[in-house]
Amino acid sequence: MPEYGSRDKALRGLHAEARKRGLDHDALHEIALERFQRGSLRDLSVAQIQGWANELRQAQAPRSAASRRRQGTAGRKTAGKAAKVVELVGAKELELIGGYAEALGWDRARLDGFIRRQLGEHGRVRTVGDANKVIDGLRAMYRRSVNREP
Repeated sequence: MPEYGSRDKALRGLHAEARKRGLDHDALHEIALERFQRGSLRDLSVAQIQGWANELRQAQAPRSAASRRRQGTAGRKTAGKAAKVVELVGAKELELIGGYAEALGWDRARLDGFIRRQLGEHGRVRTVGDANKVIDGLRAMYRRSVNREP
């Protein structure tokens, strides 16, 4: 019988917070591999799992002005020290990406190809930095397409 604070309870909490942020099981594994160099969530300590779940919970809280500034520069070459904090992508950024793709007349396959080209091997928008890279590219393409039309 698992006790309070056990690994199973911590993993359930992490999965619940991840679902609220739109992350599936595979995305959690990819982030765990990048962040903790662990291939399985079960290899993480209870403290690591609980800390990660707390970060996800806090990511939903209203952001401070400094946090909003970091978010705006994340993923850009000129980001500097402020972009060292990794923030997970939210619904707002994903909607913006979808809106640009729709305005360009792209289907899902073309958008996925563009995202893979922008982000490299993993090809999934997981952080605000990833989202900014994709949004900047889509925005530039949209502006060029609008300027060409009479």
